[in-house]
Amino acid sequence: LSQSILTRPLIQQGPSYYSAAIDLLEPKAQTPVHDANHDLESFYWVLLSIVLRHVAHSHMNSDDYNLFFPPGPDCSAALMKRGFLSGHPLKIPGNRPLTHLLARLGDMVLCATVVEKPLWGDLGSYRKRVPLTYDAVLGAFDDALALDDWPHNDTAIRYALEDTESDMTSCQCDCN
Repeated sequence: LSQSILTRPLIQQGPSYYSAAIDLLEPKAQTPVHDANHDLESFYWVLLSIVLRHVAHSHMNSDDYNLFFPPGPDCSAALMKRGFLSGHPLKIPGNRPLTHLLARLGDMVLCATVVEKPLWGDLGSYRKRVPLTYDAVLGAFDDALALDDWPHNDTAIRYALEDTESDMTSCQCDCN
């Protein structure tokens, strides 16, 4: 691939932008190497997108995934995703297993994307980054699937997909 393709903002690279890992969205002096950790995080964002669009949840007053993750510069998307992970947990009324799964995966993604700096100024308290692994993610799914209170006859909410192509290509912001 040409260097220009590799360095252009992810938003200009198509629909996968919405599921891009935080680490790949943030501006850095050196482009991070895309690895399994990023793919596993992307899987979380895809799952979250489906839930936000097709399942009744505690953030229903914000009725659209694009309100949580609007098209914009890559660094803004990274901040929005960090804010979502750090904010009020998403609850699925009547579906404790799915609520538990999303909370556990969200915590794992947050730990995999934390910036390794002191949490409170110079107090010396550090948080270590814990990369996502296939075993950890599959374990979260196994644990959730083992719960016996999954709802029955639970139907998805219809969602009309909007055309965001024009929004994605018009953004030319720079976060550097």
